Amino acid sequence: MKERIKEIREKAKQATKKPATYGTDIDIEAFEAKAKELPSLEDLTYLPDKDKENILKAGIDPTEEQRGGSFLQIDHSVVHYRERRKE
Repeated sequence: MKERIKEIREKAKQATKKPATYGTDIDIEAFEAKAKELPSLEDLTYLPDKDKENILKAGIDPTEEQRGGSFLQIDHSVVHYRERRKE
């Protein structure tokens, strides 16, 4: 699996050097990620009420009841993930 990911990343890196098929070329190097790294949360119920409302609108129940698992990513940060297994 790790080899496959390395292969995909290498292909993506090489693709940045290809000219655009349609439209004008853009300089990828001119863009930078300004998102800061966010800490992970063990429990989504600790989120502020406004954030709980927003994730509920996106289909994530902060209480995580009746769920097999949850995954929440904000910008580049995986903020929360949990898998619930039936014993």
